[in-house]
Amino acid sequence: MTIQEERYWMYNRLLPGRKGLTVEFIEGVETFIQVASQLRSFQFDKMFRCPYSKHKNLAFLKPDDVKLDLYRRGFLPNYWIWTSHGEYEPHRDAHAGSSTAYEAFDEYQMSRPYEDLIFDVAGHNLRSNVEEPPNAETQKFFELLYSAQKPIWEGCSTHSELSIAVRMLSIKTEYNISRECFNDVIGLMKETNPADNLIPSDLYRTKKLVSKLGLTATKIDCCINGCMLYYKDDAAEVICRNCNAPRFKQNSGKQRRPKKDVSYSRLFYLPIIPRLQRLYASMSSAGHMRWHKEKIAKSDVLSHPSDAEVEGEGIWHGFTGFCY
Repeated sequence: MTIQEERYWMYNRLLPGRKGLTVEFIEGVETFIQVASQLRSFQFDKMFRCPYSKHKNLAFLKPDDVKLDLYRRGFLPNYWIWTSHGEYEPHRDAHAGSSTAYEAFDEYQMSRPYEDLIFDVAGHNLRSNVEEPPNAETQKFFELLYSAQKPIWEGCSTHSELSIAVRMLSIKTEYNISRECFNDVIGLMKETNPADNLIPSDLYRTKKLVSKLGLTATKIDCCINGCMLYYKDDAAEVICRNCNAPRFKQNSGKQRRPKKDVSYSRLFYLPIIPRLQRLYASMSSAGHMRWHKEKIAKSDVLSHPSDAEVEGEGIWHGFTGFCY
């Protein structure tokens, strides 16, 4: 029996005439909730990814909210194998001809505890006994690991110093909370928890803790009209060479100390090298990064182009999936 035949209930949600939910779907959703609740990450924060067709396993919700979403709209298309909820995903081994193998994903590939992710990024195997003296960059990850393992107060089993910082920053971004509001909320949390708790006291200290992950952004000033970037050879310019628009805002009033120049417009560049390093360092994502090299394309079968010759000034159009 194939996985699709076994889980036919996932897309057999409504009774004829849309008069209610099928018994198979209700029982299947209960099975899914039980499977997802076995993840160690669920034991950590009592939440897991929602496979509702709109959330697409990107939102973390409580089981009752996930169940309600599934009852209303159902699963996202073709989610037969619950890879975001601890299951294995079948892959064809590029070095084994036509044989099919199961490439082991971590139990919580998409929603695992922070300490596993940190070790993965740092290039260390949690299941290995090999110890190496860490370099300066790796040492930062060990410090972050130490923070991830410390509960916010003695006896707390739900959150660590790192998890509460990441969660609060996620809430701030999702609801567009101002700095002042964030500081007041996290200050109240710190006051109402037991003394000597490890909850960061403000936004600055919260960001400083998470910044040890190393995935920073480079801020580059740009023309307010989008004409140029104040970068490299133009980093010292204060007026746009195309439209003569000023780079910085004027300081109003008399100040005892000169204010720092504030640009009218700024972009955030995400350096690609650190992100590629982390994708290749993780056991669960390195295989996907090698797909173009190891994938064996079948003849006469429409598939994603890989290892193909590019003629002339070909451009890879990454959004549509076609090569021009």
